[in-house]
Amino acid sequence: MLLLLVFAYPILSILIDNFSQSPENELYMAGTKTIAINLKQLPLIDIDTVTNGLEIVNNINLMIRTINEAFRTDFPELNVNDLTVVSNLQELVPFVDPYNDLIKSARNYDENNPETAKPLIMNCYMLGFNVIVLEGKITYSIAFKTTGLINNLLKLGKLRGIVGDTLYSEFLSRIYWFIGDKLTNLPNDLKNIIEETLRRIS
Repeated sequence: MLLLLVFAYPILSILIDNFSQSPENELYMAGTKTIAINLKQLPLIDIDTVTNGLEIVNNINLMIRTINEAFRTDFPELNVNDLTVVSNLQELVPFVDPYNDLIKSARNYDENNPETAKPLIMNCYMLGFNVIVLEGKITYSIAFKTTGLINNLLKLGKLRGIVGDTLYSEFLSRIYWFIGDKLTNLPNDLKNIIEETLRRIS
């Protein structure tokens, strides 16, 4: 739970609670206008009529690139070479709502009404989080960094001279996969917390 709060609430506090006071307000307002202009013309998704997922993946990646350029974020793009994502439409179902919500908020954006910027910013981040969840980057990153932290805190490197490089590497690998297994549900739990929080404050 602590990890979830560490990830979720700094973002939410910047983008919502302190939106008008944030020193990044000017950047977000300018970026929001750019995003609205570039994304409002994209078509909405009706998953029941989609026959080829490649167009959706390309549109999502266009959205991600636009968000990254406007907000100076670093959300990953979907892998267009991943046939599982492109050919299996069920993999794209989690993107339908955040994709459509982002386009709708872009169409509703009014630069003279700052309140219309907030849902647009929230929907940008929700789309980005969904991509991160699908790509599995949260679990990998936390497991990797936590393994290093444990190694440093417990001075496990001293074992290297005793057990040798091979056993030491195997030892770290087992720690990594143990942590990764414990974090299996972390991406979806984080996504649910963020979505629930956004619903309460929107």
